[in-house]
Amino acid sequence: MKKFFLLLTASIIYGAMSISCSEKIHEPVILDLETPVISAVVDGDEIVLSWQMITNATGFKIECKKTTDTDFSVVGNTTFSPYRIKGLDVGLTYDLRIKATCGSLESEYSNLFTIDLFKYLPQPIVHSTAGISYIEVEWGAVEGTGTYQVEHKLNDDAEFTVDYTGDGSDINNHLKITGLASGTPYEIRVGAIADGYAMSYSEIASVATTEAPSTYIHTGAEFSNWLKSISSETYSVAALANDIDMEGITITSASGFAGTLECQGFAIKNLTSSVPLFAENSGLISNLVIDESCVFTPAQTVTEFGALVALDKGGTYKSVSTSATINIIASENITNNIALGGIIGASVSEGGSNFISCSNKGPVTIDATEYSHWAVAMGGIIGWTKISKFETCTNSGPITLKALYGDSLHQWSYVSEDTGDLDGNINVGGIVGKAFDLDNGQSFKSSFDHCENLEGGDISLIHTHMDALPNNDTNHGGVNVGGICGEGNGTMQSCINRAPITGIAICPANDDYWTRKNYLLKVGGIAGQSWEGISINSCSNRGAIFVNYDGAYDKVLRNISSVGGIIGRQGYGKSDANVYFSTNHGPITVSGNGHVAVGGICGTQGYQRGNRVYETATINVSCKTGYVGGLLGFADGNSQFQHIRSSYCEADITAENSWNTSRYVISVGGLIGSFSIGNTGSYPSLVPYSTDPQRCHYSGNIVCTSQMKVGMVIGWVTNNSTKVLGESATPILVSGSILRWGYDADHEMDEPLTITSSNVEDYAIGSIKEGNVTIYVAAN
Repeated sequence: MKKFFLLLTASIIYGAMSISCSEKIHEPVILDLETPVISAVVDGDEIVLSWQMITNATGFKIECKKTTDTDFSVVGNTTFSPYRIKGLDVGLTYDLRIKATCGSLESEYSNLFTIDLFKYLPQPIVHSTAGISYIEVEWGAVEGTGTYQVEHKLNDDAEFTVDYTGDGSDINNHLKITGLASGTPYEIRVGAIADGYAMSYSEIASVATTEAPSTYIHTGAEFSNWLKSISSETYSVAALANDIDMEGITITSASGFAGTLECQGFAIKNLTSSVPLFAENSGLISNLVIDESCVFTPAQTVTEFGALVALDKGGTYKSVSTSATINIIASENITNNIALGGIIGASVSEGGSNFISCSNKGPVTIDATEYSHWAVAMGGIIGWTKISKFETCTNSGPITLKALYGDSLHQWSYVSEDTGDLDGNINVGGIVGKAFDLDNGQSFKSSFDHCENLEGGDISLIHTHMDALPNNDTNHGGVNVGGICGEGNGTMQSCINRAPITGIAICPANDDYWTRKNYLLKVGGIAGQSWEGISINSCSNRGAIFVNYDGAYDKVLRNISSVGGIIGRQGYGKSDANVYFSTNHGPITVSGNGHVAVGGICGTQGYQRGNRVYETATINVSCKTGYVGGLLGFADGNSQFQHIRSSYCEADITAENSWNTSRYVISVGGLIGSFSIGNTGSYPSLVPYSTDPQRCHYSGNIVCTSQMKVGMVIGWVTNNSTKVLGESATPILVSGSILRWGYDADHEMDEPLTITSSNVEDYAIGSIKEGNVTIYVAAN
């Protein structure tokens, strides 16, 4: 009935329109067709023309001409808006007009609309910093660009001034605009153009030059005296006039600073110190270099330390670069928390701190090889932060923590005493050690935008005697290691790790290695872990990950230790605990007698979309018990936040039970090791949405011991629930083989089982504990 009603209604309307325009009626009807008003936009190489509907009009005549031509041509007749004009020459300007029609009647011509039919390159991504009378502009290369154009203007000016035109190669896409007024706001933009394309401008960047300084610093002695003279009440502007040689000069840390230090790209050299330049800072420090001749040796009793600032209170740091060596060498057990960074020790500002184009190139080390330590946060830029923004920051210096063990059952002094969670974790990362999660229920979120841990920025946590850690039932917190961040909360956009990551936590003196409980290790190529969740978008790990771990936590299953190509452990049941359009290229190797979940993207938890694990990112695991998956090791919790879309793994997976017994369980899946969430309901997993480019698939080979639960898609499905995996129209795709070996004297191998269309359903899931599971899968 509904379809019939709609059809009937349409017929009545059409009939009424026909009668109003008929020439056969007995009494003529005079029609007044309104004049249309048109507008248009460019879509690729087509023009999309739009207008409002006209009463009594039964059609519209479309006319078009090149602006340089005299006469219009009819390019189409239509009854609806919008209308696409195709077959035009790109790079020209066109005039458009239309008439409304009804039979032989026509309206007046519409307004004349002129439009440029140009194609546009992607917008350049621009970063800019300013000095006293200059602005430095840096932009990312745009593929296909022939010419870049850098422009600036005063905020109140109407027109931009062109500062540079060229392909960018002669200046490495980096321009310093000089001769500007000091203390003045400017707007910067960069355009990209090529043959057949119109100029595509970046978003306008607003930046202000530094005010004219009241103090210029010329020598090491002047610099030392200036540090002594300032405080947290100093708001003036100072500047370095040249490189500062600190040979033979001892400094006292500035007690505080709230002004501006503009260093103009000059360097601090030959400084040997046990204290940083600033004890505290809430001001702006920019364009500073601390070069490789500088060495800092803090005492092991220090609580926060960075070459530049010990404790930040809301400062801004632009283009600060350090290559200094920072080394804490313990002479006994360390019984205080340490926040250690290449530039800043810790930031306690709830208003946030800002790091723009900052870099560390020097080694940052805590060497307690023969001793133990309390909670530690270490990073190339900063050790511990409550909330910060990091833009285009890099680390290429090794970050190393060595000790017998770390006892993290000690709360940071920055955290409220009434918080429900102990915050004494041990965190090591390339950019930041710990970007704080929660304080008394309040969430603090940091952001990381285009940050990189470069080659040379090896990340290492080495605990050689976990068996000596006091063994009690209290959770000792997590031990978290990541290429960008050890532990964090917030967002990560277009971040890359290129360096190897090592996490070692072993019990060499203990025959029953698993006695060392309540020690949780999370390791990830980008981040170690997040409790609240990190929204990770377009990030990539290219470094090898090596973990040797003896340990477990036996309270609840979701507290399993985790290793992931992108993140070890994502937030539990959080909507922003996700990984989108990210890739892992680096191999993962996990050994030891521990309880661990390993995934090519995430170790545990996390909503995934559009991720890829490359063939080079092989996964090799030897553990006592655990879960191993090409994308995800272990999924638990609300299915709304656990489903996986359009992600795939091309890597081979090898898994071995280090105890050589079936007493404990290891499950292995080409995509997911263990899937333990409740009813999928309206959140089916491993299903592409209509906008996704591809289905989930696994194409690799799984090698394992005979007693494991092994599936080409999922190793083990648990919980008494209904699950739907894949869908009939777009089944999960699988190719590759399964190879098992036994534990007899000869370690005899089975024949490899190649997956085909005839057996793919049988080997898609290794084991189902309980519940009703439907999986749609096909051999690729």
